[in-house]
Amino acid sequence: MSLSLIIATRNRAEQLTECLAAVAAAVAPECPTEIVVVDNGSTDATRSVIRNFALASPFKTKYVFCPTPGVSSARNAGIASSSGKWLLFTDDDCYIEAHYFVNFFEFVKKTDDIGSTESPISYGSGQIHFYDPGDDARLAHLYFHETWLIPKHSLLSAGAVQGANMFFERKVFDTIGGFDGRIGAGTPFPCEDIELAGRASLAGFVGARIPVFKVFHHHRRPAGSAEADAVVEAYDYGRGAYYASLLDKGLVEAWQIWASACGLENDGDRERRMRLARELEGAAAYLTMICAPPGGTGPGS
Repeated sequence: MSLSLIIATRNRAEQLTECLAAVAAAVAPECPTEIVVVDNGSTDATRSVIRNFALASPFKTKYVFCPTPGVSSARNAGIASSSGKWLLFTDDDCYIEAHYFVNFFEFVKKTDDIGSTESPISYGSGQIHFYDPGDDARLAHLYFHETWLIPKHSLLSAGAVQGANMFFERKVFDTIGGFDGRIGAGTPFPCEDIELAGRASLAGFVGARIPVFKVFHHHRRPAGSAEADAVVEAYDYGRGAYYASLLDKGLVEAWQIWASACGLENDGDRERRMRLARELEGAAAYLTMICAPPGGTGPGS
């Protein structure tokens, strides 16, 4: 059993250096692991950072260049270049914990006990904690203390699986294809993580949120800053696109999930109304995009 940790990056050489330092500190000789770093068209010192890490790293490290913009395309390039049975994903502004690989290996050994022999766990998320308490708390995070199973054929709510710390067994990609190149960071629709997890669930794979391995998210956007506001608004847009993708599949139950997440019981809550407005805009834009003439990229591209 082997692992591949895939990190997509673009023009964040300084942050990537810190990210990879945490990876190096998590060395576990008993865990066969490779690191795949995908340079998504960087024009800064990213290539040198990866080369220097590879020379000193205790792990087998692969450098992959992907000129096609967008994290989905970059991750697909990383998947194609990886060799592990289990593929883990984190971001270049995250630090994995010191026992990340050991804890994941232990989880995999117990997965049949947590799930079932017939339906073992094949995808999911670990915890995402904030590194700097001054960073805006609205951005990607995932705190939980107990394993939460995601039964096969479930409709997932947005945020159930998050790209800063997620994992997939290779057979999932062999069955459903890769990330949808039309969505994700670098496009108007940052929802590639939950969209892929949603497809995995609908294809009959069992998922889980596992508390025993975590990353620390260091996004460097202060609480209440304009930069943080922009990211939150992008999340709203992507959330609407994700729910539209479910509705496009004829899954009308998505309306109930969406309505529950909206929380519009308080008629006077302006922010909730604005969030819903952005979600509806994202949904409309997503449906318009998939109705466009052929020529774009889709799942597995």
